[in-house]
Amino acid sequence: MKHALFLYGGWPGHQPYKVAAWARGLLASLDFQVEEVQDPFRLEDDLTRYDLVVLGWTQALTTEDLSEAQERSLLTAVSQGVGVAGWHGMAATGSS
Repeated sequence: MKHALFLYGGWPGHQPYKVAAWARGLLASLDFQVEEVQDPFRLEDDLTRYDLVVLGWTQALTTEDLSEAQERSLLTAVSQGVGVAGWHGMAATGSS
């Protein structure tokens, strides 16, 4: 079984809970066991234990930039083969 971290939430106008319901079904059909979180600071954790990190978080903090710890964690995970999928605003997030 593959493991995914799914971060979703943020500005209600982007309908993060409706999108999450759609994504749940999609991830399940792809045989992922999904850990869902609504705390963007979880990206500071060790992400290398996942096969995929899904980013669906937009516009709920004062900035759309990743913290240095979030960026470092994501880059480390990707360098070790973890996939990253994002959409809408989160896919456009830049580093500090």
